[in-house]
Amino acid sequence: MTGRSHDFDRHIVSEFKDWLDQPLAQWKCVMGWIFSLAAFMGVVAILGGPTDSDSSISIYSTWAIAHGSFSCAYPHANTLAAPLYPLLSGGVAAILRIGAHTAFPTAAQLGLHCSNAITAISKWSFQAHAWSRTLQIGDLSWLALMGGVVALLRTTNRGHRGWEPFTLALLALSLPVSMPLIEDFHPQDILAFGLALGALAYARRDSWSWAGVLIGFAFTSQQFAVLTAVVLFVVAPKGRHLRFVCAVVATVAAVGIPMAVLTSGRALRAVLVGTGLSPSLGNTWLVETGLRGAVMTDAAPILVMFVIAYWVVRRLGVSVLATDTLVSLIAVSLCLRLVFATNLWGYYFMPLSVALIVLDVVTGRIRGTTIAWLAMVTLVFNPIIFYQFATGRTYDSGPFRAIQILFLAVALSIILWDAAHRRIRQYLIAWFVVAVVAFAVDGWMYGPPHTPFPLWFWQVVLISTALMLVGGPIRTKLRDHDGKGVSVQFTQR
Repeated sequence: MTGRSHDFDRHIVSEFKDWLDQPLAQWKCVMGWIFSLAAFMGVVAILGGPTDSDSSISIYSTWAIAHGSFSCAYPHANTLAAPLYPLLSGGVAAILRIGAHTAFPTAAQLGLHCSNAITAISKWSFQAHAWSRTLQIGDLSWLALMGGVVALLRTTNRGHRGWEPFTLALLALSLPVSMPLIEDFHPQDILAFGLALGALAYARRDSWSWAGVLIGFAFTSQQFAVLTAVVLFVVAPKGRHLRFVCAVVATVAAVGIPMAVLTSGRALRAVLVGTGLSPSLGNTWLVETGLRGAVMTDAAPILVMFVIAYWVVRRLGVSVLATDTLVSLIAVSLCLRLVFATNLWGYYFMPLSVALIVLDVVTGRIRGTTIAWLAMVTLVFNPIIFYQFATGRTYDSGPFRAIQILFLAVALSIILWDAAHRRIRQYLIAWFVVAVVAFAVDGWMYGPPHTPFPLWFWQVVLISTALMLVGGPIRTKLRDHDGKGVSVQFTQR
């Protein structure tokens, strides 16, 4: 009976993989794109998003740009989002004529040097009922992420096949991917990583100038894109470095300089660091050890990633340009970003979650360990509580508990099924033990009675396991590499 069950399981998996490997007509791919957008927007809407939490860092800039008041797009030089998302969302808001029936504040009302801009624009937004429609523009950040994923898959044998819509659907339904719109309003993070993935696709096509352009745009959306820039600079073949760097610098300058000039320099901080230097109240290991500081939080991940990427290139040569190795290096850089963070929020894990899913797809299998990791992120930074906040409902622990119980029930069912068929998934048992303990003592980061395990504990658990997941392809390449030189094989697809 056990042998027959194993044969049946293998048959189901084999048939599903055969479907994933089947070429798809273009219209079927387009239908997959449309479905993924609808699924992503549906998940965000069901969980009460897009939330207005943290929306102030970009939404006032959006409204000012939409109404042509570029000089007040950055009314102050404090923590505000980098300019690319406000520019794009401002354009969309103008096209949709959001709040057009209510007169936007005049220059006099905005005040000298935009001193009254926040108050005036806020009053206008409530009169114009502009909040909800403007926040919904954030859903469109999915288009950038979808475009980057599709472009990268099409440099491999996963594009134009069943893998393409499957990957997009899995991303759209993964809660860590939608957290930048549910937990806090950071669509610029989704936009930036979509552009970064597009840069990887251009690098795979040996179009390093275009790779630099997309990295430049990504940087002007969210500055963690500099980590992808470091990886691409190190792995670039001889003769490509200058054009890549020039394209990055030119693109950042093309977006940043006009905004800095129009805002009398107030946008400069947003262009260079965005929200990266905002105050933190977290207790990650850096904070607990007293090592927090600009050198550790900003410089350390860049320098460490440079060393790692350089070492891998020295070991692997040009074979480092294989898609799975590139994505692995990007994922390692995203882990380093979280290792040296002074605070952690659920939406911080969005880029890493996307990278893990894409890595599994390009290597041809979705690992159970990846699904388990995504589930643990979802439980640790449970978005249900933000559903309650976003809808203005009184907090109820019922839905918050329900998702925990659901995940635990599924995990237990799989463990019992495995036991009945004499199989053991050690990672799942470890996951279940940690989840049960956290559930029993309310150790998650959010929810009643809000007595979670220390943030550094979850930092260690999530990032150490992520590093094990993303390091697999690199370790395999290093183990199997014979040291012989090979020619660069760029895709022309």
